[in-house]
Amino acid sequence: MISYAPTETPVAFSLPDGFLDSVGDGPKAAIAVAERDALQARSSGVTFSWSYKDLSGRVIPGPVYMVNARACRDMVHEAQQNGETKRARATLCLSENGTWERVG
Repeated sequence: MISYAPTETPVAFSLPDGFLDSVGDGPKAAIAVAERDALQARSSGVTFSWSYKDLSGRVIPGPVYMVNARACRDMVHEAQQNGETKRARATLCLSENGTWERVG
């Protein structure tokens, strides 16, 4: 298992720009847990869901691969709000200090 620096703040690697600003503080903890669990998952393609009132979403990790001695993985994040689904993808790599950084 890849270690990580625990955080209460979502990486928000693939949420649409401004999404977290528009939802307030309530769902951020649920999103952070789903992202953290997805990033440390041993398997790819497993769904990590989150929900808060009328908001919900899921994070789906791809396989871990190495780039310049850094563990990286592609991620998909889907968020539903008011019947609308927003989907985005991103690549994150593990930094030297143990946090995940968006690189693409």
